[in-house]
Amino acid sequence: MPLFAALDAAVALFKRFRTLIALAPVLALCAFLWVKLYGFLWIDGAIEQRDKARAQVVQMEAASKEARAKQIALNQTNQELSQRIAADATLRHAETAVAVNRAVSDYARRNRVQDYCSRSGPDVAALPSGPGAPDSPKSDEVLAIPREDFEALANDALRGAEARAFLIDQINAGLAVVYPEPQF
Repeated sequence: MPLFAALDAAVALFKRFRTLIALAPVLALCAFLWVKLYGFLWIDGAIEQRDKARAQVVQMEAASKEARAKQIALNQTNQELSQRIAADATLRHAETAVAVNRAVSDYARRNRVQDYCSRSGPDVAALPSGPGAPDSPKSDEVLAIPREDFEALANDALRGAEARAFLIDQINAGLAVVYPEPQF
């Protein structure tokens, strides 16, 4: 009997709210999409986990911005330091170049080989025993090079010494690192 009463009540509701029955599939679709989009977030604290993850993302973005600002400041500091080291190296080069040119000229003037060449070639035994000549006139102890080559060698040695000094300044300032020699 209660079953007939329930069935009678369902038919009466159906006759009375016929238009609302048409909305049932739409409401079911909305409920399905809600669950599909958000899932069952109220189970197992999923909403709190989502909120924690969002907070972590915000913290990471803030930390990233802060780290980027620090890196930009460090790069600017390193750039200024590198420019100062380069300016010092340029000033040192100007001072050293003058001193090296003077020393090369003095050395070449003191140790020059005078022209004792005959028509057949230089006579090594006839070279004077002066400040630039060795005590014994053996030909393997005497070397004569053109002045331009001597100056080029001296200037190349100066460039090498300046490059080494510049790299040492870079290493001491922390702008470069030294790697160990490879072992072969």
